[in-house]
Amino acid sequence: MRASTQVALVAAAAVVGCGGRSDLEVRRAVRDAPDVVADLPGCPGAALQRGAPAPVPGYCPTRANRSLFAAPDVMPAVRWTLDLDGQVDASEQVIVGPSGRLYVRVDPIDSDGVLSLTDLVAIDDRGTAGVVAWSAHFERPIAGPLLLADGSLLVSTTLPDGGREAIWLDRDGATVRTAVLPSDVVGSPAVAQDGSLVFTAWALASDRAWSVVAMDAAGAPRWRTPAFAEAGYLRLALGEDVVVSFDRGAAAWVASLDPSTGAQAWETLLDADAPIIDGPALGTDGAVYNVIWTASFTRTTLVVLEPDGTVRLRVDLPDPPWGGGVTSLAVGDDGTAYIKAGEGFVAIDVAGEILFRRDAHPNIPLGGVIDPEGTLLLGAGAIEAADGSDGTARWLLELPAHMDALPDGGAVFHFAGPATIGDETLYVTDYGARLLAASPPGSRGPRR
Repeated sequence: MRASTQVALVAAAAVVGCGGRSDLEVRRAVRDAPDVVADLPGCPGAALQRGAPAPVPGYCPTRANRSLFAAPDVMPAVRWTLDLDGQVDASEQVIVGPSGRLYVRVDPIDSDGVLSLTDLVAIDDRGTAGVVAWSAHFERPIAGPLLLADGSLLVSTTLPDGGREAIWLDRDGATVRTAVLPSDVVGSPAVAQDGSLVFTAWALASDRAWSVVAMDAAGAPRWRTPAFAEAGYLRLALGEDVVVSFDRGAAAWVASLDPSTGAQAWETLLDADAPIIDGPALGTDGAVYNVIWTASFTRTTLVVLEPDGTVRLRVDLPDPPWGGGVTSLAVGDDGTAYIKAGEGFVAIDVAGEILFRRDAHPNIPLGGVIDPEGTLLLGAGAIEAADGSDGTARWLLELPAHMDALPDGGAVFHFAGPATIGDETLYVTDYGARLLAASPPGSRGPRR
């Protein structure tokens, strides 16, 4: 998705107690050791750093679509802006690393309107300015990066012969090692607690069949599943098992795989005649959330499965689908589901009751999840903080369009993309290659 006129979801996570530790104790542990997620609730030995953005595919087994950072509690103000040397994909978020180091993919040459993201740029938040620390160039577009627990970065790229390669970089952008990937893997992997990589794979030679591929932390093959389905939808999330949501023909399915062997633990039919449009998202208790189109594509339905694959809850949303339908699904620590569907943004509690519904433009991606302070961050032409229990507004940050003058006297407008949370700061990019940092008044930015 290229968000030229859209502001998308900012998700922020609640931290819950684990292993006898209280919620407050966990938050203090995160505050005192912010660089690495080592023993967070439901996420022991997590393989990615705390600074991964939100939504966070593969970030933590119980934290799909969530971040550990808290949203600003008062309306932030822009501290600095930085014009990057090239175009960015304004539909994706910035990676926020330790001590305010940011990472973003950049296309130094926007040729023929095709976005080829071949550079990885590291930027330091110095409080009053964003300063480029280094830039790494790749011959072909890269997927990622993922910020790993040891401080290294992982990207993947396509080789000249059509194969795929994983590349590990150190904090200074130098290549540490590489590994050849199966040629049919797609995008960035999910990262398991032991550092192993789990990819989706799309085999054109096998009637475009989807499967799941796992490799160890060094890139050596571990296992590959048989094909799940031809074309259609397939996404995964990592919990205690690898959870896969996919379409098989006209039917919507969810399966659970053993992370060590890829063997299937269970498989559940969500609906025999309804495609999946978002999910899986995992709750802190291991529940699996998916959103599907039912009743011949006229109804949006949330289906929640127990960790063993049995159906816990099935709820029809009040809004019928419109156009692109659901654009976001996120789950709070208390099991509340937050869903953008049609012309509404809806919160549904663990009992299936609708907590609130807000109007939403059908073309604008919206979403959110409760952060440690109970705040939702929504996007709809601006960034809005709202109360996660009832949807009422707390503050609204207007982000005016960025205008570039054209040689013929015309102008092109670049609207803000999704924000990323880091130490009560919002980082926002737009397709005009501008990066903004916004924090509450008086804030100097991240701790260093």
